[in-house]
Amino acid sequence: MASCGSNTGEGFNPEQFETPPSPELMCGICLMVVNKPVLTYCGHSFCNFCFNKWRNGKDVVTCPVDYKQLETNQFMADKKTERQVLSLCVKCMNGPCSWKGELRDKKKHLTKCGHEVIKCVFDGCDTRLARNSMEKHEETCEWKIVTCEFCDVPYPKREEETVKHRGDCPLAILPCKFSDIGCTFEGRQHAHVAHCENAVQAHLDMACGTIRDNNKEIRKNNKKIRGNNKEIETLHKELNTANQTIRELKGKMAKLIGTFVWRICDYKDLYGEIYSPSFYTSKYGYKVQLKANLRTNPFNGGTHLSLYACIMVGEYDALLEWPFRRKITLYVIDQSDQRKHETLLINPDDVLPDRKKCFHRPITGNNVGYGLTRFLSLEELTSGGFIKDGVMFIKAVVE
Repeated sequence: MASCGSNTGEGFNPEQFETPPSPELMCGICLMVVNKPVLTYCGHSFCNFCFNKWRNGKDVVTCPVDYKQLETNQFMADKKTERQVLSLCVKCMNGPCSWKGELRDKKKHLTKCGHEVIKCVFDGCDTRLARNSMEKHEETCEWKIVTCEFCDVPYPKREEETVKHRGDCPLAILPCKFSDIGCTFEGRQHAHVAHCENAVQAHLDMACGTIRDNNKEIRKNNKKIRGNNKEIETLHKELNTANQTIRELKGKMAKLIGTFVWRICDYKDLYGEIYSPSFYTSKYGYKVQLKANLRTNPFNGGTHLSLYACIMVGEYDALLEWPFRRKITLYVIDQSDQRKHETLLINPDDVLPDRKKCFHRPITGNNVGYGLTRFLSLEELTSGGFIKDGVMFIKAVVE
């Protein structure tokens, strides 16, 4: 929508008026407040721009509102309505601006309004900001025009333009191209030619000196690198030690979770009852120990492996629910490719009443173990894949 002073000549935005304009002041084409109004014989008002666009150069035209035929002498400029519109009170539409005044004065206000968005004055810069922010931008704008201190030729101060101009300016005082290696000569372009011809040996000496200094620095850095390599080697050793410690801690933590693997060595030399290290079913859970009997159990004639799970006094028993009701699955691991493990499921809910005490809260030491006296025959144990290199594994999983 156009505002006061619009270059298009279309109507004025009705939202800017302090009081809603009356319907007679609205253009019948653009539906905004009329700008340079034209009044037709049939009593309708239009913006001059809108009506001429509607006419399209024709001498006879129909009214856009009631479609009555109008000839050239049946519409005219409505100066009275124009004065009325320009006298209406409007407000500035630029954000926080508080200006109010007659519509005829708004164009002048916008030339000074600090909140009016304007374009940067410098060619090449497309920045658009509120007027009260533009001054600060223009002070630092890379397209700001500066004057060469040597030849007074103006150019944009952006780096690319500055470098280009300095290279072209015949009066610029430039450093020698060998300044990086110590030459202190400065002069205009024509003086550089003679300087370079007369200072060949001096430049060569500077280059050799720079090379010597660089080599010295390289040797110094190489020494530091060797020292750093030793430190890195030490850190690698410390890292390996830390990793070993982590592995050991993980092994210890395995005792605190619900899965436990008991590694039994030198099977052929074992007789009688043997006990696993104790483990916890969770970090703050029940404490459990496994018991096995090899060859000497009088209740199975010494022909079977007896296997039991025992509930022990633990550090966190006061926090736990009793009696113990978790299912424990014991596996004698088949180490062959067949992986046909022997399994024993201990479910406290299924035990006979006289054995329930195995799962009560222990007062001292261990509860009586619960399991099978004739779990696996020794013949099956030794002839299958359960023992390899004298080692067998029993795994416990607590649900």
